[in-house]
Amino acid sequence: MRYFHYIRKSTDDDNHQILSLESQERENARRFEGQPGIEIVETIKESRSAKTPGRPFFDEMIARIERGEAEGIIAWHPDRLARNSIDGGRIIYLIDIGKLKDLKFATYTFENTPQGKFMLQIVFANSKYYVDSLSENIRRGNRTKVENGWKPNLAPIGYLNDRETRTIVADPERFETVKRLWQHALIGAYTVPQLLNLTSNQWGLRTKKRKRSGGKPLTVSAIYKLLHNPFYAGVLRLESRTYTGKHPQMVTLSEFDSVQQNIGRPDAPRPKRHTWDYTGLLKCTCGRSITAEATTNRFGSQYIYYHCTRRGHDACAEPYAQLPALEAHMRQFLVEVTVDQKLHAFAIRKLKTDEKSISGLLRTQREALARAHAENQTALRNLRHLRTHEQIGEAEFLADHAELTKEAARLTQELDRLSPESIVEPERAFVLFNVRALKWFDEGDGSTKRFLIEAAGSNPLLRGGKLNIDAAFPFRRYQKRDDIREWWRAVLEVRTHPQPAAFGKLIHLVRFLSRKFDGGRDRDAPS
Repeated sequence: MRYFHYIRKSTDDDNHQILSLESQERENARRFEGQPGIEIVETIKESRSAKTPGRPFFDEMIARIERGEAEGIIAWHPDRLARNSIDGGRIIYLIDIGKLKDLKFATYTFENTPQGKFMLQIVFANSKYYVDSLSENIRRGNRTKVENGWKPNLAPIGYLNDRETRTIVADPERFETVKRLWQHALIGAYTVPQLLNLTSNQWGLRTKKRKRSGGKPLTVSAIYKLLHNPFYAGVLRLESRTYTGKHPQMVTLSEFDSVQQNIGRPDAPRPKRHTWDYTGLLKCTCGRSITAEATTNRFGSQYIYYHCTRRGHDACAEPYAQLPALEAHMRQFLVEVTVDQKLHAFAIRKLKTDEKSISGLLRTQREALARAHAENQTALRNLRHLRTHEQIGEAEFLADHAELTKEAARLTQELDRLSPESIVEPERAFVLFNVRALKWFDEGDGSTKRFLIEAAGSNPLLRGGKLNIDAAFPFRRYQKRDDIREWWRAVLEVRTHPQPAAFGKLIHLVRFLSRKFDGGRDRDAPS
């Protein structure tokens, strides 16, 4: 009788179960080769799990048996052939119709009788039960680990799996670099390809080197995946549920949400054949986007103009704006929303002497956050009560539960970060921006100018060839740049704002520009 010799291991990774195929082949050969009446047509090796149907070599073997190329199979154990009901049923059916006349196993005895087929079905069922129970045990273990605040499986870049404590810790080689990537993404003026250029070419970030992979720079898709992963904000997700992680976070949830808006907004800057500093930032009064083009006169001088895309049937009558005039309008706007530099010394003194009022604000904000957290926990309990009494469906419960859990994590993070420094930091960033913005604008390139306008302005339009822009909170246009009272009212609005995290983008921008211009070097500039 002709037999196929089928051997299988569960993974296609050569570093795992490397001896499994060899040991099966050796033991089966010792048991069956050379016996009278056994002709081995071919030895078929496969590295694929039998948990689900769809093994290509197994399917091909079954097809060849149906064509009559062999009448039997040799394997180590029945679970090498099937761990799912479909493949097991196919084998039993081939035995029933006589296409498959014999099965030989090194660790199991099979007889082609009703009793033998019945016992074979029980072995296949036990194999399926083992896989199902193993999967359930793994899922239960993962749920328990996530509920305890730890991510199962491999840690993302920037973190390491601690094998001794079975927790996740910061990677000393990559944590600060990945955190720096998040800080640059929070600024909102970098495209993902520009962030990739920073991490790969300027900062030298590489994935962790493993036996057969790693040690390579990130890709654009990997940057997107990283920036969409709430793990970096201290949040774990499993089976449509959200949990609070205990690993060290790189950003807060508020900052994470800001990054999602930055990389997902339709007007986000994107790489083009010609890179213009202000496309994607400005709109025309007709509602269309603003584009740019460069022209060269007969003397070789180049001029850059910004104008409406004029797409559609209706032509736009708005005139062109030449780059120097546009940047002059931007600078004038910054003049109107910042104050005279001589007020800086006064502001620094006030920051140092207002500890008593800061302590009061700290207590007020802590109480407000604590009340919000208590209300959130009450809402969570009520939601569980509604689900327990089947007053809401599973899908609605999971959606509301995820939102409330995320809000609880955000409030907890803000409570943990709330300190005298966290209250002073937005105020300090606002003061420094007011004092240094014009200097940064004059010394910086187009990307720096764009950063400043995006931070202080709102709804920038081109109207009549001029920039028309509103001041974004907390900025305002001052009647007199040396009016200390009006400016200090704006500073107090920042200090007393109920959500200090709302100024996260401004804080990171000021830190970035301060680093960028230290020593007169344009470090980390977009390219």
